[in-house]
Amino acid sequence: MRQKACLVLAIWLCPLPAAAQKIPAERQFERQIQRQIQRQIQRQIQRRVSVTWQRQELGQALERLSVTQQISVWLDRRVDPQQLVDLQFSDMPLYQGIEKLATQHQLGVSQLGPVIYVGPRQSAQELDALSQQARRMLTHVPTSQRRRWLEAEACGWPRLGEPRRILVEWFTSAKISLHGDESIPHDLWQARHWPPLSLVDRVVLVLVGFDLTCQISRDGKSCEVVPIRRPLVMDGRKLSLVPVPTPRRNRSGQQAFTLKLQNQPVGRVLDQIAKQLNLEVVWDKELLAARPMVRGFLVSCDLQNVDSDKLLESILQPADLRCWSEGNRLKIEASRVK
Repeated sequence: MRQKACLVLAIWLCPLPAAAQKIPAERQFERQIQRQIQRQIQRQIQRRVSVTWQRQELGQALERLSVTQQISVWLDRRVDPQQLVDLQFSDMPLYQGIEKLATQHQLGVSQLGPVIYVGPRQSAQELDALSQQARRMLTHVPTSQRRRWLEAEACGWPRLGEPRRILVEWFTSAKISLHGDESIPHDLWQARHWPPLSLVDRVVLVLVGFDLTCQISRDGKSCEVVPIRRPLVMDGRKLSLVPVPTPRRNRSGQQAFTLKLQNQPVGRVLDQIAKQLNLEVVWDKELLAARPMVRGFLVSCDLQNVDSDKLLESILQPADLRCWSEGNRLKIEASRVK
């Protein structure tokens, strides 16, 4: 029996005839609350920390980090929490430190509301799209029923909690019927308590570890557990994994790269390129303080047989970034206007 390390919010209202004047004020208030929550989360994940881990178990290391830094970290059930970690960084933004840890273990990192998810790279890349996909299903659901899905509340389970039983209890409490839950394999989790988050996000986070997701009925009164259908579609675009640049040698014997990608986070693209070039990505502190979401800036390119300098320039320019190398470190900073 394996113990899992996992620690771990959203709102949309449509008008009701009887409360036509009240809804806009409610919506404005809810958006203000959401913005305040997001600002607080960003402050937390950009807090600068120093870590030295030697032969630490991954699950225990992340759990200690989540407690000391007061953040919620979800370690995917498919990741061995007992694998050993050797990691050291100093005065680094918390989120970047977790990304460094994940890269070291060929894992991905993603943020869903207040949750920092650590798991297989494909799941990390798909997590936000899965959440958006589930929310789109709620577009035509009556307001009262939609609230059952979107209002945030704290939750948890005791030691040896079974994910299938956890979901059944959540849906029973929300008075929503659940179908297809027999497809969730038996598993046992250690005791957890989660901060307030919506039912839809809870369901997405639990199911993604089984490569499953939710299919919500048009009236919002029932939900079916289904396999994830790929490719995912987000905002009308297919969501694809970040391609790895294909290297080859040009006529002069230099390494040349071919890369085609569409609307991918610049931070994730840089991580993969740096890994292939055996470099460590280091982000400028002032840049991250001024633009805390810069790593999520979406970039596109279509390059054929370019050198590494041109490859990096094409990725960084659209995000108003530039880079320079120092040993095996690739330093990223804001573009300077000449």
